[in-house]
Amino acid sequence: MLGRNIRYYRLCSGMSQEELAAKVGVGKMAISNYEHDKRVPSMEILKKIAEALGVSTLSFISHCDENLSFEHGAFRKKKSTMGLIKQELVREKIERYFSRFFTLVSILGESVLPKEPKIEAIPFSDLEEAAQNMRTSLGLPAAGPLGNLVNHLENKGFLIYIDNFQQDGFYGIHGTVGGRPYLAIRKGMTPERQRFTIVHELAHMFFDSKDNLHSENEINAIAGAFLLPREDLIRELGPRRTDIRQDLRFIQQEYGMSMAAIAKRAQQVNIISDEVYRNIMIWLSQMGLRMDEHSGLIVEKPNLFKQLICRAVLEDEISMQRAVELSEIPYEQLRALCFGET
Repeated sequence: MLGRNIRYYRLCSGMSQEELAAKVGVGKMAISNYEHDKRVPSMEILKKIAEALGVSTLSFISHCDENLSFEHGAFRKKKSTMGLIKQELVREKIERYFSRFFTLVSILGESVLPKEPKIEAIPFSDLEEAAQNMRTSLGLPAAGPLGNLVNHLENKGFLIYIDNFQQDGFYGIHGTVGGRPYLAIRKGMTPERQRFTIVHELAHMFFDSKDNLHSENEINAIAGAFLLPREDLIRELGPRRTDIRQDLRFIQQEYGMSMAAIAKRAQQVNIISDEVYRNIMIWLSQMGLRMDEHSGLIVEKPNLFKQLICRAVLEDEISMQRAVELSEIPYEQLRALCFGET
């Protein structure tokens, strides 16, 4: 565990093994051996490592469950801004979070989790049909706007982790922990972008296989059709339009999608022409709405981990101090969460 913690805090600092070795005064191979638990650093070296990384030596003692098995999918990212060290850090944060999560589950018992969902590959033919099949697989209606996706997925047995990650260009990633599917999404996106990213990662889960990887454009098209089915779009806009700008806000509020994504769907379904779509995108840029559409939608948040933490505290399964360690929520905030105190 010592080695893994050294690696984690090195990744947090953005240092390579070579850079840390230079600061500590040892060779790169020594740092590699420490991180892989092949050698144990002396207390003097450990203090130098802690000083170089800006943490206390006690930080290296924290425990994570190393028996959990993880499989990580590909990043939803801007490739130019996600180097290998940043990717490693995101994966490490995910593993540490779910290690703490499953430590809590081991205390309360597996029965606190919903039944593990079965992700069966869905054949891809027509994107509209693909989106319909994905809705069916998740127990959602074939048409109509969807409510809180995060809460629905948690109740279906998906594990959701939303964190700032502090990595520019990172949107989301999916994978499994102990065979159970997880979604990890960057905090701070607009509510509509967060919803789209969640569905994008779900689509990768359902349609990608080792022998059949779909392009980001295909996956985006499925995500759009999932959030706003064709029959809904035609009902909302009609079969053919020359301008839909006045409709975009209404549909955005109802379906939790960005106006840009709604316009893209209208183009895909041939409700508007390519030229009309381009004009809408120019208009959004002129209005300063390309990065943040100021939708006023509520950001969806996972509740399961906090709920289980409070349950464990209130049933005297763990102390408040242990709850703080597992949740990484400051003591006063956690007390207010569990006991309603301000």
